[in-house]
Amino acid sequence: MSGRIVGLVVAMSAEARALTGRAQPRAQVVRLGEYACLRVGGVGAGAAERSCAALMQAGAGALVSVGCAAGLVPDVRPGALVLPAEMRSARGEVYAADAEWRAALLEGLKNQINPLHGHIVGVDRVIGSAEKRALHQRTGAVAADMESVIVAQAARRRGLPVIALRVVSDAADDDVPDALLDTIDEFGRPRYGTLTGALLRRPRDAGALARLRRGFNEACNTLSRAAETTGLTFCCPQDDR
Repeated sequence: MSGRIVGLVVAMSAEARALTGRAQPRAQVVRLGEYACLRVGGVGAGAAERSCAALMQAGAGALVSVGCAAGLVPDVRPGALVLPAEMRSARGEVYAADAEWRAALLEGLKNQINPLHGHIVGVDRVIGSAEKRALHQRTGAVAADMESVIVAQAARRRGLPVIALRVVSDAADDDVPDALLDTIDEFGRPRYGTLTGALLRRPRDAGALARLRRGFNEACNTLSRAAETTGLTFCCPQDDR
């Protein structure tokens, strides 16, 4: 009997560290035990597509989009886990999470973490509070990210099971200052010299940056708890091959 290998599509270096407990190389497929592999691919659609292709080439037979998300509902705070039954594109395309896998993960998280069940919507950039409110009103989604729909599309093309496991890092009323957007790289790492200069020019952004950092830390703590509770296959059902 051989098991299905689960490919973890991760955008940012800090997310991978939260999941695995150590730094991981970027833009490389890393094997995590017998039944899981991970690729830290960077933020956005193109990066997610490259990660999916590399993970499938390495033998992944199931994909999970795992990392942070923007909250769209006012009472959803940083650290809240979202385990959507559906991932929806901005154009309204619907991609269902694998029902058996999602049910197994819900059971595995039982009494440890209580996830939200609303669906997640794809965006192509970081959005502010006004856009978050409008997106929730238009789609009913509880959270948004840039990679989960792309991962679901790749899985559908290959007929692979897929889920998304996302944690809210910025709340619906949080705006992300330009000082942050302009001073982090594609893997979410700050360029400290550039960031310091940006804050000197716009010191009023310091409070928002501190709040976002706290929210991101809360999200990473939840990612760590989820991985410790279920393992890095996230309870993916195994099969005979």
